[in-house]
Amino acid sequence: MEEVKYSCIPETRYYKFNFMVLGIVGTSLFMFLVITLTAARIEAGVIFSTSLVVFLFFGLLTLYYYLRYRYYSNLEPAFIQIVKLDKVIPSYSGLIAFEVEMEIDSKLEKVDTLAVFNSGIIKVNPIDKYSNKTVRAGYDKRFKACVILEVIE
Repeated sequence: MEEVKYSCIPETRYYKFNFMVLGIVGTSLFMFLVITLTAARIEAGVIFSTSLVVFLFFGLLTLYYYLRYRYYSNLEPAFIQIVKLDKVIPSYSGLIAFEVEMEIDSKLEKVDTLAVFNSGIIKVNPIDKYSNKTVRAGYDKRFKACVILEVIE
């Protein structure tokens, strides 16, 4: 029997988008600062410290999103089953998660998805594409979260 390889669609899409945007914005801002401060003949120490702060802030965030993207791209979820996304959970960041009931180790448990869904202006994972849909989902043992593998309808 051939083993099916799933990818965590909304999770990887969310982390890849943030990784790319932060990488582009951070690199652009870093280059702009270095060029502007050098052209203004500011001391090298000020240029270095300002650039270091920008690089560390954007660099660390970019690294975080890249590592999460890689993790969910290569995840092999456990307890794959079909669930319905009908209970919405708002989060502090304006993103939305779902609560689903999954059978884990022969017990029915309530598990949250990651808060990677949104309804704002930039819709990486639009909530209306997933809300009240039946999906194939798996369980991420490391973060104890439900990951969506595919939308069934």
